[in-house]
Amino acid sequence: MATQTDKYAAGEQGLGYVYQIRFALAHLMKQDESQALLIEADDDVELRDVDGKKTLISLKHKQVGETVGTLSTDFWKSVRIWLDRYIRDGNLACDHSYCMATTARVGPTSLLRYFLDGADAKPAGFAIQLVTELKGSKAALSAQIETTFSSLTATQQDDFLARIVIADSSLRIKELDTAFAPLLRSVAAKFRIDVRERMEGWWLREAIELIQGERKPITGAEVWAKFAQVNSEYYDERLPITFDDAYPDEEIDAMKDTRQFVEQLRAIGMSSDSLEMAILDFYRAFAQRAHWTRVNALVGGEIRKFELRMVEEWKRARG
Repeated sequence: MATQTDKYAAGEQGLGYVYQIRFALAHLMKQDESQALLIEADDDVELRDVDGKKTLISLKHKQVGETVGTLSTDFWKSVRIWLDRYIRDGNLACDHSYCMATTARVGPTSLLRYFLDGADAKPAGFAIQLVTELKGSKAALSAQIETTFSSLTATQQDDFLARIVIADSSLRIKELDTAFAPLLRSVAAKFRIDVRERMEGWWLREAIELIQGERKPITGAEVWAKFAQVNSEYYDERLPITFDDAYPDEEIDAMKDTRQFVEQLRAIGMSSDSLEMAILDFYRAFAQRAHWTRVNALVGGEIRKFELRMVEEWKRARG
């Protein structure tokens, strides 16, 4: 089993992938509904507006307390990607902006402080200062970027750098819950965790299809439509059904099940297929009721109302 110091450990990398997906949902829900989002396209996260303008976002989930300096590998890896996109799409003519969102803090004396939102204006000769710092690094990555960046004209260099923003001290993966909180104000307080978890479950499936190229970019409108659908299931007069497609971990064996209700159904000659469906219905009902209890949904006699409604529906079906 890998430990925190094991050179083969991939915990941080795995955490980064989960962070990427959670960040993407929280970020899209804060944008205009016309915005569309891609994951693992031109960058970790890519936003597109209705006019085709792109915002490429590189995500860096770092250890607590880390700082980002001028020669930060994380920053320059992002720059290498952005330079490639900038040149590919016509440099001055391209319609891109670039952002590195990192949980680390930019060092107070680092040149990267000029990329922070609301920072002082970049000093004269800023591009030259950056290249000078870059030349001081012995890393192969630095040499590659310096060569590519130096191939741009002075005007192109300034234009490229003007498109970059660094969002440091970004929310860590567990802190992203606080990013969802203001977005869930329309949900009754007792249901907010459940609604968020259902939204994230849906989002994970959509994100996987997105990464695999099996669907179009996800729009803010689509996310909010799903949110409205989920939220509509949560109010005091109605209990949300969330286990309608659940299956038990163990295979159903209608002939060997010794529970009383199964034995009674076998005694009246119910077929094995019908028995399996009855067992499955029981499993789902039990799981659903346990879930309602967990999220504190069972208030105001709701479960009693639900059971009475089931009896009435059963009588109608039999009649």
